[in-house]
Amino acid sequence: MSLMIVFEGSRTACYDSGEFVGECAFVENDGKWELNRTFVKKSHEGRGIAKLLLDELLENARKNGVKIIPTCSYVAKVMRSESYADLL
Repeated sequence: MSLMIVFEGSRTACYDSGEFVGECAFVENDGKWELNRTFVKKSHEGRGIAKLLLDELLENARKNGVKIIPTCSYVAKVMRSESYADLL
């Protein structure tokens, strides 16, 4: 497995040896990023890819001073259970 996580447009995407395998996506909403979708292909589930995608996206939000609206159930769960108060 050769994973690459990239921030592109309105998402972070994961590629395994060049093949798209997942994303964490957002839409801009009043200057905030509404994280509304996290997806990982079944063949790659259980490897922590969703967390890697979310971490990369949140790092970019911090760099850009953007607040998060977590509407994706996965994102809402993670942000509730970890230290992300500065982004909400």
